[in-house]
Amino acid sequence: MWSLLYATGYLTQSETPSGNLVRLIIPNTEVRNIFRDSVLDLFEKKIAQDGVTVAAFCEELKNGNAAEVERLFTALMKNTISIRDTAVRKEFKESFHGAEAITKGSKKQNPSACFYHGMLLGILGFKDGWNVESNRESGDGFYDIAIEIEDEEIGIIIEVKYAENGQFENECKKALKQINDNNYTADLKEDGMCTLLKYGIACFKSQCKVVVECEW
Repeated sequence: MWSLLYATGYLTQSETPSGNLVRLIIPNTEVRNIFRDSVLDLFEKKIAQDGVTVAAFCEELKNGNAAEVERLFTALMKNTISIRDTAVRKEFKESFHGAEAITKGSKKQNPSACFYHGMLLGILGFKDGWNVESNRESGDGFYDIAIEIEDEEIGIIIEVKYAENGQFENECKKALKQINDNNYTADLKEDGMCTLLKYGIACFKSQCKVVVECEW
């Protein structure tokens, strides 16, 4: 939840981060009113229902079931986030870490993709026992999201793309190619993950396409 709200600009950074801690604030009266009238009410009403959906999403992600991951992620987007929220002001989108240019590795994520990146991080934070990392260096570049499920020796790499005008298939292919070309699974292999799942997820408005490659 907090990653998503930060990514979309409903929360902003109030001071320089201290280690891994960042103090967040509601930026203005307008957003405070949105929190009071919409955001908190929305999560209060949806949390029980979406908790079941999130648990199912994580299970299917672990199982490599791309079709179900696609269906469940789409359901979460449609149930909790209005399409207009993907059109937040450009400066809010770019305030999310994933939108920043990373000089080493020459990766810069499309600001629109950062919205979905943030939503995925919020969803994945639901799972106890999963080590979730974002925008870290591995192989020859910087992945979007990596997950280690140590007790099952499963490693997951997720690359998120923005499918401008619904070009889902092309963006999914680009995502998988980027994972493979840059060897993003290198750290997962070094950490002893025996099953590797590589996901390309392309999003546009409240729709997505998910593809997966598996290494056993």
